[in-house]
Amino acid sequence: MSPVLFLMFMAIAISAVTLGIALYKKDAPKSHFLIVLSLLVTIYTAGRAFEACATGLDAAYHGVILAYFGTPYVPAFMLFFLLDYYGIKVTKPFYLLLLPSVATTTMVILPPLRHLYYIDYSFFPGPPIAQVMVAGSVYYYAVHVYFTALLAASLALSLWMAVKSSRDERRSNLTVFVSVFLPMLSAFLYLIGVTPMGLDYSATVMCISVGLLGVAVFRLNLLRVLPLAKDSILEQMNDAFIIADKDNRYVESNATAQRQLPFLKTLRVGQKLDLAAIFPGMAEGLDGRTLVTLPAGDSTLYFHLTESKITQNGKLECVCYTLHDVTDTRRLMSELKSMATFDAMTGIYNRASFLQLSAHHLEMAREQNTPLTALAIDIDRFKEVNDTYGHFGGDQVIITIVGRIAARLRTGDVFGRVGGDEFTILLPGTSADNATVLAKKLRDLIANTPIPYEDQAISATISIGLGVFDPARHANLEALLLDVDTALYLSKNTGRNKVSRYRV
Repeated sequence: MSPVLFLMFMAIAISAVTLGIALYKKDAPKSHFLIVLSLLVTIYTAGRAFEACATGLDAAYHGVILAYFGTPYVPAFMLFFLLDYYGIKVTKPFYLLLLPSVATTTMVILPPLRHLYYIDYSFFPGPPIAQVMVAGSVYYYAVHVYFTALLAASLALSLWMAVKSSRDERRSNLTVFVSVFLPMLSAFLYLIGVTPMGLDYSATVMCISVGLLGVAVFRLNLLRVLPLAKDSILEQMNDAFIIADKDNRYVESNATAQRQLPFLKTLRVGQKLDLAAIFPGMAEGLDGRTLVTLPAGDSTLYFHLTESKITQNGKLECVCYTLHDVTDTRRLMSELKSMATFDAMTGIYNRASFLQLSAHHLEMAREQNTPLTALAIDIDRFKEVNDTYGHFGGDQVIITIVGRIAARLRTGDVFGRVGGDEFTILLPGTSADNATVLAKKLRDLIANTPIPYEDQAISATISIGLGVFDPARHANLEALLLDVDTALYLSKNTGRNKVSRYRV
């Protein structure tokens, strides 16, 4: 076996092994076009080897036909492979590039069309190897220019990606560039007549290139997985990320950031980031973290802003600003706080909050020697209301009465629900006489204004007890409220719909 044939069979083995590995790892990223490319190159080289071993024109031309089931398609699929390798989707219009390849194969196979590709062809038995010598038509040379242009596009793409790639990706991208460059170099050397024995080694070199591409995909491409995974995760995360360089100039942001901050879509790379202007609602939260508020229609969004400085070899490289949405958390905390502070039905203070706030006001009145009065309110015959109109009707009575009373109180007054239909009002800075006037107005308001419920009007009255804070008698809030309850019982026991004041 001549050295040339030995090289051909070694090249076929390389491309066949690459094809086998690609098929075995067909689910690996970037492997699909490598499978097709490996198959085409294997067919191409096998046809050339069959031609080289032939002893006559017919046998040699069968090798040419076999080769042309592969060779015309290699340039296009090389380009497809690179586009896919670099993350550019190969859409249907790209496959139109294969039309000249299909036409070429058809002309080579069918005798009636063969003259459109070859003006003439003859058999050369060697040495060193047998070949079919051809005289090409205009189409023959035109289509070779086309195939060269496709390989040139692949070379340009691989060179561009190798130059602009990061350090982690450079090794695999350079390997891809070399894989595309070698066949073109081989073809160029053959055209200028400087190859050994004047032979075209393109098929052999193409097999080696496919083997290198396999290395790039299945070994070196592993270096691309981490950056690609990071980019993918960054885009899919719910947190917003804004990346700036060491001088705080804008570099990029993920999709979440651009959705929450639409102005980022028009922000130029390299433009200075002014956080105070971007986040006018920026303040330090209760937990020590920076809190950012952003308007969203009629509501407000809340974020925790985190600044992460990225260093390399002790030098600041970039800054990553992270916006973590805490709107739902704050709303939940606000609701929980409200539930712990206010009565769910009426919206006024619940018993615990009323007692805590009233105790504070009582101590202030003691320290500042200011007047303080309290009113205890009970809805008369409320059980009868429930029995007559049901619990929904009873709830409506409570809600309406509380709303009417609350509308006539001052901002500083403390109004709380201390029982089912029992309420207490603390009136800071209010004398007994003024409190009495207010209590009578509230009594008359409820008595004279029926409460609408469905298609009915519910009449209701309230009884009120009034107590005045006396520092000498009232050591604490409980003592004052005991007097107020005593006055309330007096109103209830003497006919209801009354205001009674506790007297010593």
